[in-house]
Amino acid sequence: LQDKTGQIRIALWNDKASLIEGNKVRKGDAVQVKDAYVRQGLNKQPELSLGMRGSLLVNPDDPRVSDLPPLVETKVRIADLKPELTEVDITGRVVTTSDIREFERPDGTTGKVASLILMDSTGQVRVSLWDERTELVKDLKSGTAVKLENVSVRSGLRNRPELSLGSRGRLLLNPPEQEVAELPELPERPFKLEELEASMPTVDLAARVRRKLPLQEFKRDDGTSGKVISVILADETGTARASFWGGAAELAQKLELNDIV
Repeated sequence: LQDKTGQIRIALWNDKASLIEGNKVRKGDAVQVKDAYVRQGLNKQPELSLGMRGSLLVNPDDPRVSDLPPLVETKVRIADLKPELTEVDITGRVVTTSDIREFERPDGTTGKVASLILMDSTGQVRVSLWDERTELVKDLKSGTAVKLENVSVRSGLRNRPELSLGSRGRLLLNPPEQEVAELPELPERPFKLEELEASMPTVDLAARVRRKLPLQEFKRDDGTSGKVISVILADETGTARASFWGGAAELAQKLELNDIV
């Protein structure tokens, strides 16, 4: 929450959490909180906790609302993302999602991560979802419009901007209609090879196997083994080299010349 004196974190417990899950509270709404108690939170800073005895009223009829400062606009387009931006809001359409993957942190605890590719009229970007946020990918399908709030920007592969959705961020499945209207629809047909551009993180295509290179095994920095195989694909517009990793490499190894993939 923010007023003209500063910001504070508030935790909503049990039935109060449904206000957030049901999108009944949106970023920029004015709220009136009653009977919340103060506790010491992260970095020994005060936090609010709202439980069964408390209440939260959205956009109350209260003259003090006019004294609240407006939020700084953080909505950006994908083409305008830069690593120096700390937290941003962005609306886009889901292109594809990954499976949820578990990993071990340096302290020995287990974490989870999943990713999705988001697009708007200016480009595409990879979004990483961490820990409890990974469950959100189960509700996402190709073409779904979403709004991400308070996602952090970082530098990814080839220094391209990527987004990270953690505990401070939120994913909205029903963004405002005026924002969805600005989004392009996903292409209904696979891309041709000549249409591929380096700025496209993910695409759908159909092509014929022209050549298959030998399977290669390698060691990662953490000591685990990996596999990769490269295949030369061709269609009526050109050729392209495709690399298949891990389990996909084993599938690609079964491909024969002139197979269509």
